[in-house]
Amino acid sequence: MFCDFVRRRNTPAKSAIGMPLAFLGLSAIGCSPTLVVQPDVAKVEKSDFVIEGRLRYEGNREYLPRTIAETASGESALDIEYSYDVSYGARNSAREIAALFNPLTILGFPIDEDSVLVVGELKIIGKNENTRTYSAKSGVRSARGLFAGGTLSELRRSGLIAVRNNLEAQLARDREALMLLAKNH
Repeated sequence: MFCDFVRRRNTPAKSAIGMPLAFLGLSAIGCSPTLVVQPDVAKVEKSDFVIEGRLRYEGNREYLPRTIAETASGESALDIEYSYDVSYGARNSAREIAALFNPLTILGFPIDEDSVLVVGELKIIGKNENTRTYSAKSGVRSARGLFAGGTLSELRRSGLIAVRNNLEAQLARDREALMLLAKNH
């Protein structure tokens, strides 16, 4: 009686549908991006603190920490410099060629991995060359398959936003010292 139950339960039609779905489900779990940010600082949701100065930054304003602003008049005793560097991990072409002959690739198993490293540095320079420097770095890694995986542009953007948020948290944590630096000038 138990054997009859097992035989009825594992029909070829159920196995033919169930196994690929199980493989796709398991492979999708491993394809979500991994994000690591250093230093480990608690994220600040909304900060009313903004430090103003002459801003030296060329790039998309979306990636600029929202706790700094350029003075409207352009006159300020503080200079603010922000820069970042983005580097991409190398792709393994041997793995990509081997994936062509792997039947599990069709089921969504990862072919290779993309990675992006973002390093940001923020300098606030006062009179007498009194400088406060803040830096953050983020690493984003994502498995790449035929049907899943983010683009390098998406990974770069998420890394830049993570660096921005980390720098904002560092500035919020150092609020008192920055207010004193701004008042002394």
